[in-house]
Amino acid sequence: MIHMAALLADRGATAQAAALASSLVGGGILISRLVSGYLLDRFFAAYIAAFFFCGVGVGISLLRLSTGVGCVSPKKE
Repeated sequence: MIHMAALLADRGATAQAAALASSLVGGGILISRLVSGYLLDRFFAAYIAAFFFCGVGVGISLLRLSTGVGCVSPKKE
């Protein structure tokens, strides 16, 4: 998560958009820790862990497969 702003800047995002994305990620981490703690108290931990690991895998795959900000391919002229 430390390098998220640099990754987005390399993909063509503005500094403002990269900062907003980093802020949203930070808020999401805070909320997900609270929710995952609650769920771990209520359900079998291995199922919760598998769910969150799958979510992380999907996020990493989306970052890897994207071609630019907003997943729009650059125009060829």
